[in-house]
This record gives sequence, C-alpha cells and structure tokens, in this order.
Amino acid sequence: MIRHLSIILSACLLQTAFAEQIAPDDSRISYRGVLYPQVSTTHAEFLRFPPELLKEASPATHGFNPAKARFTAGASIHFQAKAPEITLQFEPEKFCKVSVFQNGTFDSIYPLKKDGSLTIKSKSPGQAVDFSIILPNFRNPLFKGISLQDGSLIKALPDSRSKTYVAIGDSITHGQGQDFAYQTWGGQVADKLGMNFYNLAVGGSNANAHLAKPTLELDHIELITILWGYNDWVHKGKSPEKFANDLTSAIKVIRSKHKDTPIVVLGMLNTLTETSKRTGEQYKADQFRKAAQALVHQLKSAGDQHIHFVDCLDMIDEKTDLRDKVHLSEKGATKLASKITPILKDILSQSKK
Repeated sequence: MIRHLSIILSACLLQTAFAEQIAPDDSRISYRGVLYPQVSTTHAEFLRFPPELLKEASPATHGFNPAKARFTAGASIHFQAKAPEITLQFEPEKFCKVSVFQNGTFDSIYPLKKDGSLTIKSKSPGQAVDFSIILPNFRNPLFKGISLQDGSLIKALPDSRSKTYVAIGDSITHGQGQDFAYQTWGGQVADKLGMNFYNLAVGGSNANAHLAKPTLELDHIELITILWGYNDWVHKGKSPEKFANDLTSAIKVIRSKHKDTPIVVLGMLNTLTETSKRTGEQYKADQFRKAAQALVHQLKSAGDQHIHFVDCLDMIDEKTDLRDKVHLSEKGATKLASKITPILKDILSQSKK
C-alpha cells in the first residue's frame, strides 16, 4: 500500500516537474493597453505612464497620485493555447480579480488565490483557444508567467484593430464604479468605434500636462477625449481660469506631436456635489464647464480646427446613473458611452473631410 502511494506521488511530482513554465517575456504572449510594459524573465508590470514620471510624481506637484497611476486600467494579456487547463501566476494581491474571455466570449471573473495563481479550464478541450485576460481597473497585479500541465502555448495575439483611441481624465474615466476596462464608458466607446484603447486617466487627478505625455509614444492616434474638472473644482480648489490654463498645458503636449488628431474636451458630467471642499460656494460646477467650452472656442479661433467641446450635462441622470455623488454606475457608464459615441463618430467623419 505504501509502495503504491509512493508510485502515485512520484508520478504526480514527475508530471509537475515536466509542466511547461512560460516566462512573461515569452514571444507567444502579447500585452495590450499599456505603453510602458516592464517585462522580464521573472515578471511583468503593466505601466501606463513612464517609470521615471511615476518615481518623481506627487499629487501636490503633478496633479495625480503615482500609486493610482500604476493601476492596470485598460491592460490585458493575450495568447493562443491548446491545453485543458492553464495556470497563470501573479504576485499575491488581496481582493484582486481578472476577467477572462475565450475565443472572444466572456468566460468568467477569476479571483486570484492566496498564492496569486488562477487556473482556467478550456471551454474547447483539444482545440486551440484564444485567451484574453483583462486586468482590473484599480489594482496592480504583477504577472509572473504561465504554467501548462498538458498542452502548448501556440502564439501571441496582437490587437487586430488598427486605429487608436486615448481617454485622459480622472476617476470617472479611469473606471471608478466598474471593475474592468470593457465596462468603463471609454472602453465601451472604443469597442463601438472598433479601436484599440489606451486609458490614461487616473483616479483623483486634476488637469495637468503630465498625464498627456504618453500620447507622444504613439505614432498615430485617431481620437483623444479629455474629461477633467470635478477634482479641479471640488478637491484642488482651482479657479475656472486656473483649470483652463492647466487643461491648455495638456492639450499643448498632445499637439506637439499630434497636430491633426481630433481632441474632444468633455464638459463635466452631472453630479450631486454642490460645493467645493476647498472654495465653498465661490465657484459652481457650471463655471468649469463654461471655462472648458471657452477654451475650446479660443483654440479653434486661433486655428486649431481639430479640437471640439461636447456638453455632457444631460447625458446622464445624477439620480439613477451614479453610484455616489459623482462616479458612474455600470449602467451609467453604458448610458454615457451610448450617448456620446454618435457624437464622436460625427467628429471623426468631419475630420476626414
């Protein structure tokens, strides 16, 4: 009996020993939605912003929290594999979960185990399957690789979409209230437009030039949206004039390379907030909407025919589409995406003329 158990245990250990271990830098794995992936043989960190910027930044001096800027909003892992089970390994992180798609169809939400692993069962055993692992909006899971017990990793899956949409802003665009990029209003807009998506929004940020700098890494961008204003008004205590100046600095960074890309500045959404935590009743939300609109008019008058303002005030209902005083619920994000996409399509159509 003991000998029999020993043989079984040895077989299991031998099988484990011969499981294929695939490192994060393997060419059969592709990463999307990040411009500064830090990939080595041991781990991959999915950075949306330059590492040197994240090291030096602070909320007081840069207008955003570098810890939140490390979150993986919009990042995803893609590969094709033929195996009954696939185990992905991450650094352990509490309350972290990923969303998995197989052959373009939603599979399930997988929470990471205590050791940082998760195991996916193939929906098509014996066949090659395209796997997409969507990383969370407000976590920073470090990817350590893939383990295949019986099967093979076949190839990477680069994004087939040739056009690019970039969304810049605060937590409303980052995805507070939605777990994954495809649930955010920006992610849904990208899907509706058939574009790949870079989420350059950071929760808690206010208008600044720094978060626009990653656009300089891209050779061509079809569309950029900017939605700031709430934190500038409520938490930072800016005047509408200061907000407009900081918004201008972000636009200047973009225009230093992307001269003709449509930039769409969005007016602040409806909110249940009535006063600023810093300036009280000195300024109202509508003054920040008007400041953004006036800035766009000024830039158009100065010759920039590819900048636009969209008033979003009536696109959502603050009583039914928000999860708190300002952040969109999943329903609210879907509603905003549905309302704004036709407008963006018209802008894109005009830009081609």
